[in-house]
Amino acid sequence: MEHPGRADLPGLPGRAVGRLHLLADRTLLVIDFRYHLVSIVAVFLALAVGIVLGTTMLQDPFLDQLKAEGVSLKEETDKLRADKDALTALSTGDDQLIGAYAPQLVAERLTDARVVVMTAPGADARMVEAVAARIQQAGATVTGTVGFTDRYLEDQEGGVISGLTDRLKPAELALPSGTRYERAAAEIAWATLAKNEEKAGREDPAAEAVLTGFQTGGYLKLSGEPATRATLAVVIAPSSAFPGPDINGDNAAFVAVARALDDTGQGAVVAGGPTARATDGLLAALRDDDAADGVSSNDVADTQAGQVVTVLALAGERKGQSGQYGIGERADAFLPDPVPPPISKG
Repeated sequence: MEHPGRADLPGLPGRAVGRLHLLADRTLLVIDFRYHLVSIVAVFLALAVGIVLGTTMLQDPFLDQLKAEGVSLKEETDKLRADKDALTALSTGDDQLIGAYAPQLVAERLTDARVVVMTAPGADARMVEAVAARIQQAGATVTGTVGFTDRYLEDQEGGVISGLTDRLKPAELALPSGTRYERAAAEIAWATLAKNEEKAGREDPAAEAVLTGFQTGGYLKLSGEPATRATLAVVIAPSSAFPGPDINGDNAAFVAVARALDDTGQGAVVAGGPTARATDGLLAALRDDDAADGVSSNDVADTQAGQVVTVLALAGERKGQSGQYGIGERADAFLPDPVPPPISKG
């Protein structure tokens, strides 16, 4: 087919045009909105009926079961609470009984012994006082108290402590090669303890100078006459975990103190309560260390019975008997076995 005025365009081929099929001659099925609405309403109605029927049928047995379980749990809880109250009352009674007879229980267990009391930062003052009282009731003399301060454990004080240890060292003392805490502990132990009872109880200007030097530096607090030297030592653990960022390092510092005391004197006992026997506590660290082969420990020193055990542990150390006592992990027994006998004056 030619296009007038467009001679450059080729003619398009012709094609037969088919018939146009119209919808008018067919039936179109359409689902209207009302059908949708009725279907949806029917579905929700069936669901509601099912829920109502199910709830009605299950309501009584299901609720009865829940009520029965609730009653059973309450009875079990009440029984456990009653058992706990009974155990608490029994423990309180036991502690009162031990307290009443403690002087007789510890009498003459430490006859003529000399004991120095050392305290870690945060030690409970009441525990310190109670343990010292039991030691005196056992026939020993408490030479004094050496309290370590928080400053002793501060990292920035490390260089100062090392320098002070070297400066205060008496000529007769050979310090071990080790950490600053091991060297300082050895020097403090030398100033407060002696294996030989003839050397104990005497004034020593060199020992006094060592302790005074650490006190002046702010690392120790002193009471009594610890420089007159004892033969046994007890270390009171802190009542809570060391607050510093390096708990393991702080525990290691006082394990070093306990080891040095045990090496220098006739024996040492580390005493504490629940916190000290916990995973990050001083007693747990001691019992994980080979220092426990010679140093005794007691993890119930917060009780009257535990304070008696501390005395018995010191008596055992005096005879070369070491052990880990109490109720915590790695405790050998609650108290020494055999129990060290009384020692008559003579």
